[in-house]
Amino acid sequence: MHLQSFADLSRRSACPILWLSKLGLQQNFENDDALISDLVAILQLVETDMTLFYRQLAKVDLPTLEQGAYRQILSECYYKLDQLSKDYWQQLHAWLHLYAQRCEAENLDIEKRIRVINAVNPLYVLLNYLAQLAIDKAENGDYSGIEELMEVLARPYEKQTGKAHLAEKRPEWARNRVGYSMLSCSS
Repeated sequence: MHLQSFADLSRRSACPILWLSKLGLQQNFENDDALISDLVAILQLVETDMTLFYRQLAKVDLPTLEQGAYRQILSECYYKLDQLSKDYWQQLHAWLHLYAQRCEAENLDIEKRIRVINAVNPLYVLLNYLAQLAIDKAENGDYSGIEELMEVLARPYEKQTGKAHLAEKRPEWARNRVGYSMLSCSS
């Protein structure tokens, strides 16, 4: 048995509605498999924080794509901005046009799209580095990190005052540090 690409798996997914809901879409149209697989393929070209991507996508004003403001909004999702080539932006721009058509077909204006997307895509997720920071504190008798994570993860879809640091991309310093970039079974 060979491994299939993520894009292949998404195309054959028994539940395209789940993928569509991440995009704020509520109906299943004929070309939606292509819409989903094209996005997955594009996002695999650069290192992307997927949690942030969907939340930022909600903020893109689709009727104004030609003005290019979406680049700044979505740039917050990427780890290495130098990977964002002209070709990448062209592919994403083309996909955003298709996505805009789908949103228009469902009468999704930006306010409704933000509401629907944010109801499905959490703002806070338990990232490895956050868990490890909390573990490190707890090993020194300070359980505040665990308490903070438990508190924020009890309402992961809601923006919480003073918790923006828990909804950011993984910091570069945590990229390859043992325990911070990935946790072992014993962590």
